[in-house]
Amino acid sequence: MSVLTSAIITHLKSMLDDPNGSKWTAAQYLAVVNGAIEGGWPTIKNTQVDSSKTIASTTFEYTPTATPPLETGFANAYVTLTSNPKVMLRGVKQRLSTTTWTIYLSAQTALNWSGETLHLEYNSRVAQVTATTDTIEMPFDYLWNAAAAQLCALAMTRSSQRNTDPYERLVVVYRQDAARALKAARRGDLVQTIKTVAEFGVRQAAGELDWFTTP
Repeated sequence: MSVLTSAIITHLKSMLDDPNGSKWTAAQYLAVVNGAIEGGWPTIKNTQVDSSKTIASTTFEYTPTATPPLETGFANAYVTLTSNPKVMLRGVKQRLSTTTWTIYLSAQTALNWSGETLHLEYNSRVAQVTATTDTIEMPFDYLWNAAAAQLCALAMTRSSQRNTDPYERLVVVYRQDAARALKAARRGDLVQTIKTVAEFGVRQAAGELDWFTTP
């Protein structure tokens, strides 16, 4: 699914009759490609894991290194064992303070899995590009249609420079095609087992019972 940024831009120039790059600048082409990448969130996303913290029996608060999107936070918590590659942890909650996520373990969960690495699964955005030589892990069909729609919208703001009628018709087509391609390429959905709470502290963590912590 890797696509070169240069391939997207070349196709855009061909489809929008701009072989010499005279209608839009190189910076504008790069900007609309990045706009398409951002527009793919949250339908197309990457799944990552933060493994920066080790569970301690008397430690109930953890601040991971990773910074997942504020809209979602961390999705799942687990430990890995020799006898079982992944054991899901249920006694876990999370809290957002401005842009920092804090993970809370109940006393029972911390005691049960002391010494094990805390693995936190989360979604992240597909990275934007900075050069035409960069690759994008997204479908070609979605990227060029979404970028083309943005170029048409840009052209429509220049009514004093060109006839915008063709772009007004094309922008609708490109947006519809981009939406279809995006829907077909959905990926990275995670089941959200970590609940987000407004307030949480040591007394609450220590007081949680086994009804939601039993591994």
